[in-house]
Amino acid sequence: MPLPGTVRSLSVCGVLRSSVPGGGLVGVTKQHPKRIPLNHRQIAEILVVSLGIHEGLWRIYLGAGPVAGLMAKIDGLTRPSFLISVSEMGIMQVDTPEESSVDAAVVNPARSLALVQ
Repeated sequence: MPLPGTVRSLSVCGVLRSSVPGGGLVGVTKQHPKRIPLNHRQIAEILVVSLGIHEGLWRIYLGAGPVAGLMAKIDGLTRPSFLISVSEMGIMQVDTPEESSVDAAVVNPARSLALVQ
């Protein structure tokens, strides 16, 4: 498991390729990219597997931050605006099962080394 506070750069295509049975990207080609809708649990599972996490309950989170300024053009006039931007996305460990959490021991069990005698 990565050390707390460390971030590993992930390629979305690499994560999806490793998460789809057979290693292919469903409905995606370089010439014709398509949307691949994923729910919260699927995103959490992909990240848990790709980060090599084998224990604990995990769910995704979004970090948000406000942005204000003169941005909106309405009737040809620039207007004061306020936006909420997504500043980061990731997974966080939770103590109790939630609707959108995944159990790392189930979705990415640790490989055991069996000793043959």
